[in-house]
Amino acid sequence: MRRPSFQKLTLLVLGMLVFIASGVLPIAQASSFPVAIPFRSQQQLGSIHWQLAQHALNSGDAGGAISELEAATTLCPTIIAWKQELVRLYEKTGFYYPAIKTINDLTQQLPHNASLWYERGLLFEKLNQLELATQSLQKATELAPAQGLYFYDLGVYAARLGQHQLSADASLKAIELNFNVADAYNNYGYALSHTKSYELAEKAINQALKLQPQALAATMDSKGFVCHKQNRYKEALIWYNRALEKDPLLSDVHLHKAETLEALGVLPEAIAGYQTYIRLTKPNDELAAIVEHLKQLKEKVASQSNKIASPVSFSP
Repeated sequence: MRRPSFQKLTLLVLGMLVFIASGVLPIAQASSFPVAIPFRSQQQLGSIHWQLAQHALNSGDAGGAISELEAATTLCPTIIAWKQELVRLYEKTGFYYPAIKTINDLTQQLPHNASLWYERGLLFEKLNQLELATQSLQKATELAPAQGLYFYDLGVYAARLGQHQLSADASLKAIELNFNVADAYNNYGYALSHTKSYELAEKAINQALKLQPQALAATMDSKGFVCHKQNRYKEALIWYNRALEKDPLLSDVHLHKAETLEALGVLPEAIAGYQTYIRLTKPNDELAAIVEHLKQLKEKVASQSNKIASPVSFSP
């Protein structure tokens, strides 16, 4: 007869202790001899749930671990480490809304903890709630002004939100803090391209290209974008084509190249570029505007084709 493993026995004993401590299994009353029940305080009972959560994790049972951690944190709401572990487990399993609720509790308990605000920002970004994500990262940078990572990610989120001056300021701070400098220069230059500071933007992007051992597609895209903004359309196309050779699935390059082709009047290729961008991009507000623009562009091309195809009639 096979004996149960030590791990299974431990798990069984811990489970029984939970029932005993919670009064569900009244062993002491049912026994003919007195039994001492040591686990009476909430913290002790919470510790049992936490240990059961660790056993569940080791067994690959994420759902069981979440249930035990929820019980542990309910019993012991002031133990921060358990709540943080629960947040990470929620996130890992895709339960973002419970993760947000728990991280909100944590930021209320520890409002001056920069890492919690940063983690909150990352969670909101995964839900595509960029405004709340950006606000959380701004709070993190206020609390930890020497943390380059926080400024770098703030620059990225702000750019996606269309807050280009905030993106430029945050990216410049990341450069000053020597964090991910090459990419930060690219983000800085790209943000400045939207504020009409084209000369400074191009200098920053050139610096990014110089610092990168092998130029990244995103940086080439930024170079093309700032060229486009200065009406250097043919030069912009060169950079976009280089970027697509590196990464043909980078959706923003297809969008920017389509805009340049449209500016040059090469409308069929511009339409193809917009269609590729739409195919590669998840639905969002910007995408809806591009879809509408593409519809109008197709109508324009069709109208021009009809004018060319229609014969001119002369009255006798």
